[in-house]
Amino acid sequence: MRITARISTATAKAATRIAALVAGIAIVAGSAACGFGSASPSSSTSAASSSSTEQDSPITIVAAENTWGTVASQIAGDEGSVTSIVSDTDTDMSTFAPDSDQKTLIASAQVVVVTGAGYDSWASDLVSQGQTIVNAASTIGASTGDNPYLWMSADARKAVAKAIADSLTKLRPDASDTFTANLDAWQSEENATEDAIADFAKEHDGLSYVATTPVAYYLMSEVNAKDATPQEWSAASAKGITPDDTAIAKFTLTLKGFTGDTSLLITDSQRTNSAVDTVLGTEQARTVPAVTLTETIPLSETSLPQWIASIVEQMDTELDEAKPTSGASASASSTASTSSSASADASGSTASSAELASSTTN
Repeated sequence: MRITARISTATAKAATRIAALVAGIAIVAGSAACGFGSASPSSSTSAASSSSTEQDSPITIVAAENTWGTVASQIAGDEGSVTSIVSDTDTDMSTFAPDSDQKTLIASAQVVVVTGAGYDSWASDLVSQGQTIVNAASTIGASTGDNPYLWMSADARKAVAKAIADSLTKLRPDASDTFTANLDAWQSEENATEDAIADFAKEHDGLSYVATTPVAYYLMSEVNAKDATPQEWSAASAKGITPDDTAIAKFTLTLKGFTGDTSLLITDSQRTNSAVDTVLGTEQARTVPAVTLTETIPLSETSLPQWIASIVEQMDTELDEAKPTSGASASASSTASTSSSASADASGSTASSAELASSTTN
């Protein structure tokens, strides 16, 4: 039935083209007979040709960051041509600004995908009427001032993927089946990642963490981890300023209180400053399980859900390696027992001395 429908449609289109051609010939002949001279292509014919070319060409998509660029690539498939403005994990995201060529790419794209919430206004500000913009923050109701690291949120990832598929379908309805199938395949990867997140949460119940930036805030919320980052440090990070000496001292003190496999240090390699360098240089930072994250996807990763899953796996590995071995546990238990006995002996000795003193006084 589907093949027959396609043949019927093709036949109808062919008949329409033939009729138009005949009419065109008649017009040319009439024009020549009236002394109008040779005919030139009409504007409607040029527009039709241009429209046909656009339908045959891939949809041009520009993503501000490759975190969303990978999503767009998977969903668009061969129907789209995707360019990510920022893909280098060495880029300092706090100071990045696009060059003239990158601005042109953004301004000329049919679809532009941004994080929003003030994270990449350098891209969203270049979008004009007639372009389609997919704003991650807008898909879940976030705005400037909210945590902008939205690729770490399962809700945002799914909302952006759906928004991209919907936008592409509006631009190219005849490829809707392709976009739907690609979205389903992407969603399968996302489901597997969310299962991994749920497993991690069960295994590491009671986890606490501190972070140099709130890059993993959404992810850590999903695993029910407690954010122990000092308020002074978090406030400075939110404002984009370097934490002061008080914040550094409190951050270091928090790390000092962290122990074993129930605590984690999260760092962001794409946002650093002197305060971060100071904290990471302390002995306390070297004794706590730590994971260093980036804000753009490493080139070794091709899928956003799979990248998130690899981050979860990395955290799991770091925490597991921090678990004491059975021998270490036994030794720690023995040490604790010895310390307890020593404390009891000391307590007894003190009591005896007090009694003796009381007796002597009496």
